[in-house]
Amino acid sequence: MWSKDMDRRSFLKSTSAAAAVASTVAVPAMAAQNMADGASSPGAPAILVGTKELVLAMPWRDGVSGPADQAQRLARRLETALDGRWRIRLDHPSYGGLEAVMTAQADLYFGTENHNLPFHPAFAFFAGLPGAGVFNADDLVAWLKIGGGQEHWDDLAAEFNVKPFLAGHLGRWPGLWSMQPIHSLDDIAGQRVAVEGLALDVMRGLGAEPVQINADGLANALSKGEITAAEFGGPLTSLALRIPAVAKHLNGFGILEGGIALSFGMRKSLWDNLGTADRAIINAILAEEAQTSLAEMRAHEKPLRGMLRDVFGVIFAPLPSDVAIAIDRVAEAVVAHAGSVDPTAQRIDASYHAFRNAAWGLERQYGAAHTS
Repeated sequence: MWSKDMDRRSFLKSTSAAAAVASTVAVPAMAAQNMADGASSPGAPAILVGTKELVLAMPWRDGVSGPADQAQRLARRLETALDGRWRIRLDHPSYGGLEAVMTAQADLYFGTENHNLPFHPAFAFFAGLPGAGVFNADDLVAWLKIGGGQEHWDDLAAEFNVKPFLAGHLGRWPGLWSMQPIHSLDDIAGQRVAVEGLALDVMRGLGAEPVQINADGLANALSKGEITAAEFGGPLTSLALRIPAVAKHLNGFGILEGGIALSFGMRKSLWDNLGTADRAIINAILAEEAQTSLAEMRAHEKPLRGMLRDVFGVIFAPLPSDVAIAIDRVAEAVVAHAGSVDPTAQRIDASYHAFRNAAWGLERQYGAAHTS
């Protein structure tokens, strides 16, 4: 359970601040030594030797299709757009990208803000919320661009010395993949189900045993019987991860019904020291990358559903009514809690739901915890 006094979070925040201060002294000295030696140190991020050496942390191995391909593409595009002044090396730490940036083990991260929930549950608003009545990719973009969402995200991430950006999306209506049909809540209770973000709390509330598994290990875990169901991204992402080759049942719209957003984070002290032109270039590259990702998901969604059915024998089925109702009921409580843990979370929650209600023409449906 998240706590404002969480030892790990407090330690990493202080470590991040110390690392940011130390880097302003250490980096020039290390660069001078590298120039004298005629060699660079590839293991240390942000060392300036003609070009700036940056490490990008991500949770997927380089050889994994899907999100890892996008990370590679984004890194190369940034290098090109900045005329070779950045050289980006991808790394795969055993811990999250935010933690890697906070502890100066990386300069950048690419992934989903769901990985950052141990530091603050409100990061979930920028990754994807569970249940119905939540933002899909287009809604999220609108909130970030014109509804004040980006400013709230900036404020939250700044606590951890990070500047965040939207970098893509894994597709709407991810669906819950399962090895066997789901007929009722009884088919979920006690089962090991791989989900992420606030969906972990939802599945726990349904009586399942939620587990977190790296996306590139989901197919293997399903085939070995280590889990009985999994959710991660839409059809294109699922196909890239080889899930349809193993699991043949795709149920409903999933737990994180609006899908999962991909984000790009940069050490804030690095961002703050960039010139206006470089900031504009990076903003443009990331905005275009996010739109390209959304276009890929939309273009492939319907054709791939036909392919999954005809080639892989996938059976599509709605979630049983008792399961769907239970998901929405538990999700409402889970989101209400995440949006009420502190004033920062309350401001984010109020902005999210106010924008949703105004854009959708809805009256407030949530309880006092969501009062703006």
